[in-house]
Amino acid sequence: MVGREAVPPEAPGGGRLVGVSDPAASSAPSAALVAELSRGTDVCWVVQDAGVRMVWHTWVDDALCVVSGGDEQPLLEVDDGSLVEVVLRSRDTGGRLLTWPGRVSVVRPSEARWETVAAALVAARLNLIDPDGAPARWAGGSTVHRIVTGR
Repeated sequence: MVGREAVPPEAPGGGRLVGVSDPAASSAPSAALVAELSRGTDVCWVVQDAGVRMVWHTWVDDALCVVSGGDEQPLLEVDDGSLVEVVLRSRDTGGRLLTWPGRVSVVRPSEARWETVAAALVAARLNLIDPDGAPARWAGGSTVHRIVTGR
């Protein structure tokens, strides 16, 4: 699903992106392609039944990682196991590069991967006030999500 068409931040018809939410419109891309293109972008759209949100992200290990809530970017209500679609755009043209299905999990401060994910998010976050204190703020008032490929 490589193309140069623009990706609207919101689409008509209940927040669904035209041609994105139709399972018959595409087949799932390979995990390697998702990883390569996700590493090359810093903004994506997360699509779910409730709507569409543009979010900044970073790629950590095998997942797209996002922090939301509190003083960070808003994200629609997503829980462990939620299914979403991720739309990646080109840094150069702004056009859609790839749409892939994903499953969301919440990274909790008590988990072993918290330190790695939080450090990567701190490094990727533009204009972050007090980077050293960000993980503690996120632990207290935000949610860190991992989105892995597949349904």
